[in-house]
Amino acid sequence: MKPCDSQADRRQRPILWLTFGVGIAWTILLFLAFLPVPFLSDSWIHLERAGGFPGAGSAFDLHQAIYRPFEILWYYVLHVAGWESAVIGRIPGFLEHAAVIFLVYGISRRMGMGTGAAAIAALLFALAPNTKSIGSVTVQNTPARGMFVLAGLSLFAMRKRHPVLGTVGPALCLVQGLLFHPSSLELVPLCAVWILLIEGPDEPGWDVRKRLRACRSDLLSPALLGLVALGVGYCLFVILMLPNRVEGANGLNALPSNLVRSTTFWLPEDLRWCAVEGLRGQLGVAAGLGGGLFVVLLWCTAGWFLLRGSARVKFLLVAIVLDLAPPVIATGFSMRYGYLTYGWIAMGLALWLSTGRRLAIVAVILMGLSWSFDTVGDVLEQREAGRIVDNILADCRKARRDVGRGHTIAIVDTPALWGREKDITVLNLGLLIALDRSGVEGPFVAWRTKRARTSSDQELVDSEFIEESLQRRSVHIYRFDPRTLHLEPARR
Repeated sequence: MKPCDSQADRRQRPILWLTFGVGIAWTILLFLAFLPVPFLSDSWIHLERAGGFPGAGSAFDLHQAIYRPFEILWYYVLHVAGWESAVIGRIPGFLEHAAVIFLVYGISRRMGMGTGAAAIAALLFALAPNTKSIGSVTVQNTPARGMFVLAGLSLFAMRKRHPVLGTVGPALCLVQGLLFHPSSLELVPLCAVWILLIEGPDEPGWDVRKRLRACRSDLLSPALLGLVALGVGYCLFVILMLPNRVEGANGLNALPSNLVRSTTFWLPEDLRWCAVEGLRGQLGVAAGLGGGLFVVLLWCTAGWFLLRGSARVKFLLVAIVLDLAPPVIATGFSMRYGYLTYGWIAMGLALWLSTGRRLAIVAVILMGLSWSFDTVGDVLEQREAGRIVDNILADCRKARRDVGRGHTIAIVDTPALWGREKDITVLNLGLLIALDRSGVEGPFVAWRTKRARTSSDQELVDSEFIEESLQRRSVHIYRFDPRTLHLEPARR
C-alpha cells in the first residue's frame, strides 16, 4: 500500500505542520517538567557499575547481569564525561521519543492513510501517557526499542523501490534495537505480517493459503530472510552465551492479572483503575462483575475486528499482540511495556477518523484529551517520586550531622514503588549507592519491613527486629513517613 499523494493531501499539509508543532512542543514541555527529577532506583546501580569499567568495551561484557550494552554504555559516557546528571541522562530518551513521533506518521502514510489522518496519529502518540517510558534514565531502552522497530519496519516497506536500503536498513535497525532491548526481536514477525496484510490482498476474512500464495516471493525475499537469520542467531546467542538471562514464563497465577492490565492500560486512568481494582475485589462484587464484563467486551470487540476488519485493522491488532505478549507471558506487564502499543492504537484511531464518522471524531478528541490529562498526572507523580529521593538524601545528610561520624544509621521502609498504580520505581534498588555517590558519609544500612512487589536490594526484617535494635541502641533508626515524604527518627 503506497502513501497517498493527492491534492487533498497537499491541502492538509498545514494540519501536518500544526500537529507536528504541537507534538514536539508537548515533548519539550515534558522534558522541562522532568528537570528537577534526579536519578531513580537502579540508575544509581548502573552509574556505579559503569564507573568501574576500564573502557567502553566493558559494556558488551557477557557477564553483565543485564545484557543491554547500549543502555549501559550511555551510563559509561555520563561517568567518563563528568555528566552524572539525570537531566543530561534523559536527553537520548526524549530525542528517541521525538523520532518515534515522526515514525508513527511515516508508518501511517505507508499504510495508505492521508496526510491529515497520519498527522493525527502522530499527535495522539505524542499526547499518550508515555512518561513512565521516557522520564527515567533507566528505561531509555524503551523509546530506543520503539524507534528501531518502527525505523526498521519503515525501511523494510521501502525495499521494492530501494532494494539495498530496504534490505540492509532493517537488519541494522534490528541489531541496534537488540543491543538496547531483546524485545526488539518483534521486528522480524512484524515485517512478515506487513507483507501478508499490508502488501497482500485487502480482503475480509483469513484465507491464509491465498495470502501465502500471493505473497510467496516477498516472504522469501532476502530482506525478510536476513531478518529471520539474525533473529534466530540472536536467540541462539542468548541461549548458548547468556543462559542466565533467558526469561521464563510467569506463573499461571500472574497471567490473569497481566492480561487484564495489558488489555486496559491504554484507557483513561480512572476507568482502568476501576476495572483492575474491581477485578481484584477491592470495590465490591458488583464492581468486580462490571470490570470482568468490560474486559471481556474489549476482547470480543478486538476478536471481531481481527476476523472481520480490513487488512490494516488486522495488522494493527496483530502488531499489538506481538508487542504485549512477551511481557504478559514472561516478565510481567507494566505501563512502560505498552509504549509502542500506544503508537499502534493511535494509528487505529486515526484510521477510524479518516472514515469521517462523527463518533470517530468525538472518540479521537476525547482520547486525546484523556491521554493528555493522564500524562499530566503521571508527570506529577514522577516529580513527587523524585522529590522523595531528594528528601531522603537530604534527611540522611542531616541525620549524619545529628548522630555524628562512625555511627550506623538504619533507613527503614523507603518506598520501592510510588504513584496511584504503584508502578514508578523509586528506591527499591540503589539506595546505599545513591548515598555514597551523593557524598553522604556512612555507614548506612537499608531495611524493609514488608516484602517489595518488585526487586529490592534492601534487607527484609520484621517489627520485632526493629524494636530490639531500638532497645539495644545498636543503630540509629530513621523511618520513611509517607505523609510528610521525609525520614523521621524512630522512637521506642
